[in-house]
Amino acid sequence: MATATLNSATTDNNLSNLKSAVAALSQISENEKNGFINLVARYLSGEAQHVEWSKIQTPTDEVVVPYDSLAPTPEGSSEVKNLLDKLVVLKLNGGLGTTMGCTGPKSVIEVREGLTFLDLIVIQIEVIFLSFVKFSISTLHLNFLLMT
Repeated sequence: MATATLNSATTDNNLSNLKSAVAALSQISENEKNGFINLVARYLSGEAQHVEWSKIQTPTDEVVVPYDSLAPTPEGSSEVKNLLDKLVVLKLNGGLGTTMGCTGPKSVIEVREGLTFLDLIVIQIEVIFLSFVKFSISTLHLNFLLMT
């Protein structure tokens, strides 16, 4: 992996120029600006961890299992609840909105019939929950991560 070695004065000057350029951006929040500056500073200082791409491998068939080969849903409500309590819903919203000039939160963009991306995500989670009502589970702890 190629790396560049910069002296402290060059690094400070580059960061100063970057801060000035980023400060002029009105499309992103101060937190996003500061986060970006911190990531660049960490990279330039050599503190950033590098991914060793040669060690990244395609998951095996034992790791990614076809849905049809999964065991049937257990019939006991306590077993189902235990499994559902381990469920994590992760939604990744890519940068396409930013590329297309969207300056606000992408999750509130209207997608179809007055529904936003966030509305559709909530509906999907409700469907998951409702599919287990037959087990008389009245409360469900669901871990939900929205990456924007």
